[in-house]
Amino acid sequence: LNGVCNFRLKTALLDYIKRCLPGDSEKYNMVALCFSMCREIGENHEGAARTQLKLIESQPWAVTPELRSALIKVLTLLKDAAESYSKDSCVRQAARCVKMAKLTTLQLHFLNHGQDQRVINLRQSDLLGAIVALPRCYQAFVLSEAYDYSPDWAEVLYQKVILSGDFAYLEEFRLHRPLPACLFEDISQKLTHNTPPSSAGQNLKRLLQHCDDVYTYYKLAYEHKFFDVANMLLQDSKTSSYLNDRLGTR
Repeated sequence: LNGVCNFRLKTALLDYIKRCLPGDSEKYNMVALCFSMCREIGENHEGAARTQLKLIESQPWAVTPELRSALIKVLTLLKDAAESYSKDSCVRQAARCVKMAKLTTLQLHFLNHGQDQRVINLRQSDLLGAIVALPRCYQAFVLSEAYDYSPDWAEVLYQKVILSGDFAYLEEFRLHRPLPACLFEDISQKLTHNTPPSSAGQNLKRLLQHCDDVYTYYKLAYEHKFFDVANMLLQDSKTSSYLNDRLGTR
């Protein structure tokens, strides 16, 4: 009972400081630190970071020294929040701050290279377009994790690999994600339902080499008239028996 009352008194004092001295984060953190209330310190740091992000959002987007300075402040607050949360075993909250810190670091990376591409304060409807616009695959993962967003990876790979021919992007993707048969089928459908440039067909042909599902590889090669690939699979001793069995049962 004494422990519960003690905790309530500590919480009440922190609430009082937050209510009556809303701008005095230093005093709030000092009192919370004295009470070893690391979660509350983490919440305060995270709240300050989100307030700073909202201030950034309220301003016209432009690459300026002031924006860079504000983002460095956000990054520092998020790192401190993650550290405080970790001390109190608040794993989920710490992970959330780490993801946001990575996103802020990515934004600073673009600013430091004079690029105005925005990755912070995005709306849900902007996320897929922002991911496709990112030059590197690891950056797409940083963004999707920070927003807890699952993009249509078939669309992303269609844009980056089939239309743009960026196979370095594909290699990076493979380090983090498997390439299931359904992914190749979805990409194939996107190619069929659109009017891509002439290079797209050869890019798909090259992409299919990474398909481990032999039947899907054959089927898509045949559908797109890559008959040299289809015949090679039918004649290869490693795949011919399996394919003949599959094709014979249809």
